[in-house]
Amino acid sequence: MNAFDKAHKVVHGLCDGSIDWTMRIPADEERDPDLVISKALRLGSSLYALQEEVLENLQLTAANLAWTANMSDDEIDRSDARSERDGVMNLIRSIRAILNEVKGDF
Repeated sequence: MNAFDKAHKVVHGLCDGSIDWTMRIPADEERDPDLVISKALRLGSSLYALQEEVLENLQLTAANLAWTANMSDDEIDRSDARSERDGVMNLIRSIRAILNEVKGDF
């Protein structure tokens, strides 16, 4: 079950009374309602930020692909397109890092 499903289940249980708001010592990230809900909110926030970054970079990439369509590799290397290509690679690395971090949550 992913973090969002767990949080949904906890909120539903709190609303229908099947789950009590319990804070354990030591904290239990899998069962304490505040921690289950917080995890989903943090994950959602990270995914939203990633979505914004992806959208911005895709728009720049689309513009640059159109601009570089008829350029040779040497021309691309001498232009700003190389930095855009590097930016896309950084974006891919960021996406992979976030997906690895939340891998068990999907």
